[in-house]
Amino acid sequence: MNSSTTSTPEAALESCYLAEKEFMDKHGYYYSVLSDEDKIAYRLAAQSKGLDDEIALLRLKTRDALVLYPYNLNMFVRFINLIVRLQRLQRALSKKDGDSKLEKATEKAFDPFASLSALAGPRLSSIPGTA
Repeated sequence: MNSSTTSTPEAALESCYLAEKEFMDKHGYYYSVLSDEDKIAYRLAAQSKGLDDEIALLRLKTRDALVLYPYNLNMFVRFINLIVRLQRLQRALSKKDGDSKLEKATEKAFDPFASLSALAGPRLSSIPGTA
């Protein structure tokens, strides 16, 4: 038996792994589960840099949501909050002041309670006549 023609299960697994890794590095992790139409759209979207496309799409969908569901203000507020978060993140990324500031900006942009604290306004204890 020649050792070059005989492969162990581990070698076969490693070969499959390397082939899949090469494919993933080229196309992305989820590419294989997309339909042919989605693969084309995915490849076009992957060429995009920054968040401008996402912000524009959310603005369009916000307008569409207002037309289709004019009384669903909860959905409208969610769209607006997401747009604001993406804009904050984009500004933070464009500044490139340092990794620590970037991490803080990303955490702040996607903090689920940040919008609630902004809506709450000043604390109740600052109202005259409260203890």
